[in-house]
Amino acid sequence: MVPIALEQAVGWERLSPLDDVAIEGLLVGTLLTLIYVPVYAYVFDGE
Repeated sequence: MVPIALEQAVGWERLSPLDDVAIEGLLVGTLLTLIYVPVYAYVFDGE
């Protein structure tokens, strides 16, 4: 996905905005899964 986002893939330049959204979505989903959910569970677990 990175070559498409950087517009280095020949013929795929038109998909660059879609690829930006996909990369950002993967990053946000990963951060939420690895940081937010465990912290939320720890705070509201009641232990």
